[in-house]
Amino acid sequence: MAVGGDLVGIQFGVLTDEQIRNLAVVEVTESTLHTKGQPKAGGPIDTRFGTCSRFFVCATCKNSVLSCPGHPGFIDLPYPIPHVAFVQYLTRFLNVF
Repeated sequence: MAVGGDLVGIQFGVLTDEQIRNLAVVEVTESTLHTKGQPKAGGPIDTRFGTCSRFFVCATCKNSVLSCPGHPGFIDLPYPIPHVAFVQYLTRFLNVF
């Protein structure tokens, strides 16, 4: 938020499950990386995420490795896993009780 050109604050947050799913271009449903030398669709290196190889283009924006910004996805886990960046805060919070 800027008032007269000065930054007066910044706010960080965590996206909800619904927001993540709405932003995602792919759900990771496969653990296999490659099939016959090609990135596996639905796998962790699905080309819809973008590409890190000069031999492939991004399946989402059709850009090369040099110009694709990368695209979000998600993995639907069977139970909640705390994000490593939040573990210290979660531990502090739980120690209050």
